[in-house]
Amino acid sequence: MLNFSLAYPGYLWGFLALLVPLAIHLLSKQQGKIIKIGSIELLQEVDSKQTRTIRLNELLLLILRCILISIIVLFLAGLQLRKESSPTSSKAYLIEPELFSDENVKDLADSLIMTQEVRLFSDQFEVYDPQKNYTDLPTPDYWNLVNHLNEIEPDSLIIFTASRYNGVTGKRPTTNKNIHWIEWNKNDSIKAIVAAYQVDSTNVAIVLTSDSAKLNYKQYQWTGENSPQGIQQQDDEVRVSSDQPWIPMKEMEPVRVSIQADEVHTQQAMLVRAALLSIKKEVPLNIKISDQEPDVAFWLSEKPYSMETEKVFLLRPDSLATELISSDSKAGEYIITQNLNLQKVLRYRLAETIANLISPIKYHSAKYDMRTIPLSEWTPSKTAAEKGKATDKASFQSLEEWLALLFIIILIIERSFSWARKQ
Repeated sequence: MLNFSLAYPGYLWGFLALLVPLAIHLLSKQQGKIIKIGSIELLQEVDSKQTRTIRLNELLLLILRCILISIIVLFLAGLQLRKESSPTSSKAYLIEPELFSDENVKDLADSLIMTQEVRLFSDQFEVYDPQKNYTDLPTPDYWNLVNHLNEIEPDSLIIFTASRYNGVTGKRPTTNKNIHWIEWNKNDSIKAIVAAYQVDSTNVAIVLTSDSAKLNYKQYQWTGENSPQGIQQQDDEVRVSSDQPWIPMKEMEPVRVSIQADEVHTQQAMLVRAALLSIKKEVPLNIKISDQEPDVAFWLSEKPYSMETEKVFLLRPDSLATELISSDSKAGEYIITQNLNLQKVLRYRLAETIANLISPIKYHSAKYDMRTIPLSEWTPSKTAAEKGKATDKASFQSLEEWLALLFIIILIIERSFSWARKQ
């Protein structure tokens, strides 16, 4: 049985407009005006069949016009076809790829695939294949995936997730899907070298330690083969444990830096040079201060910048700026927003800021980030309609297109009939 509903029932007041054609029809049926004449000899008798035909035409036109008004009202009121979902509606299981490293999860997926729809909770929602290895896939963007859940047909979803901290970015979405979230926390912890290099005779290793609650970095420096405790060294390779791969320590390519300053900014140029020397010693980075083919330039002058480098720091004082160094709209261009002095160098940690911007060492730690976040802090909100109808399993199909088509057809019939009957 068809079951209809209205999205905007307030527009039903529009049915009062039916009174307009009805009133016009009734007023046209009032008793005719009596005119007294001297003789009826020249009057022609009217055929009663023609009179009945005219009245029938008027009635048909009235009905057609009332239908047109009714269609307009129903269109504005948002007429919908209500479809009741069956009590045994289909559902799908979505599993985050990294969870397949747990044998219990893999066994569960292998058993579910026999009777249920099982997909990956990752880009494209790939159908699970027991023969494939999914553990190397990165942590997905949870909220972006939620925005695309409508691509999956079942309304009821059961999602297994590791609830990683780095999977939550952007704005919390809303969804009308019925989702049951299951957090599968493996309580993983990891310690790994994410970067290793050599500067002159100094060996450097950056070690990451992460578990479900924290993510820390620690830098180790040593010379020769006297590696510190916790670092295993074999020639020019290092690792933190026997289950980790060896990481080669390559000599860092030099970063050539040029400092250009006019006489007014000589003191500031000295502060920049001191910061660079501090970076070279403490970080350390292989910094070469040279004007020959520089990779980075510090332009401490009011004159227009005239060098070609990968990165440039331009002195452009800005009283409204809140940072000492800010990014410009151009890639690789940075603005020094204040004239430098010793107090500002220390306050804004100039050396640390410059080191982060010019360092050639880029390590990607996302795959080592084991931090988790409680489900209650990131799972999407339900839409207002879903909250108000928590037990309503019905879905709705809009009939606006059909109403528009019906309106056009009846309007053509009404106009054609009216033109043919001249009424």
